[in-house]
Amino acid sequence: MALFNPSLLAALLPIWAIYYWIVPYFTTYKHLRHLPGPFIGKFSNLWLALGAQKGEKYAWVHEAHKKYGKVVRVGYNHVSIASPDGMRIIYAHGNGFVKDTFYNSMLSLGLPSIFSTQDRAEHARKRKLVSHAFSPGAIHDFEPYMSTNLELWVSQLDRVAAKPGQDGFARVNIMPWCTYLAFDIIGDLAFGAPFGMIKRGSDECESIRPGKRTVYVPGARTLNQRGRVSAVLGFLPALSPWAQYIPHPFYYGGIQSIKDLEGMAIAAITKRLKSMEGDEERHGVEHRLRHHLLDTGRRAAESW
Repeated sequence: MALFNPSLLAALLPIWAIYYWIVPYFTTYKHLRHLPGPFIGKFSNLWLALGAQKGEKYAWVHEAHKKYGKVVRVGYNHVSIASPDGMRIIYAHGNGFVKDTFYNSMLSLGLPSIFSTQDRAEHARKRKLVSHAFSPGAIHDFEPYMSTNLELWVSQLDRVAAKPGQDGFARVNIMPWCTYLAFDIIGDLAFGAPFGMIKRGSDECESIRPGKRTVYVPGARTLNQRGRVSAVLGFLPALSPWAQYIPHPFYYGGIQSIKDLEGMAIAAITKRLKSMEGDEERHGVEHRLRHHLLDTGRRAAESW
């Protein structure tokens, strides 16, 4: 008998769909059946995933609340609440609510961050490690590094302004330049050196790919693509192992962006590790974050 039988697959697919989507609606999540919401949202998270893929989930959910009210079932196990009282209850300290498995899609190199960890004790440990970096004294220590990047940023804009058009005015799209500034300041504070976007005047960052091959990737676009595909896979976790094989740039490109973002961090940490010996001049946030950040980066770099 052939390993792949189209007739058998066609017969089993409806049975699997009923078992996977319909049965839980009447059993595991029957206590949510009375809640209003989009029809497809009663059985799966596909509605949310489609909105996330289009970058319009926030708008879809907002329109659902306008149509159905303050409490809306937007997924098979996902209830959205648009109420100040509900927000206070859900986000109150010590309320017993924990982050959903949705955040598993945002792991980096298989490790949860302070943002994605679902374990309260682990979150508290990570928060303790970085808390000193956000004290008033530490924030004050940021200033020299921010000033250096700001001075270079202004000089680059001056260079653009020095080449006016025929009407005597120079024009520049300031949005990408603000992105370059943000990336370089974050890189300087967290990794000990800027990513170099301001200097290059372009959305380019070094990224180390498996095999230690260094490439340049668009940093801001990579971060954005990684966020969008992670949101979709957070709603459809069963799709995660197969996403890179889906013949659509959103998925295979999104998976590559996850790897490239990890490679950006590894490149920055590797460069910093090579220059750390005998360097005691750096202070502020890098001094406070160095131990746990670089230790994580060292393990990541060694694993590639």
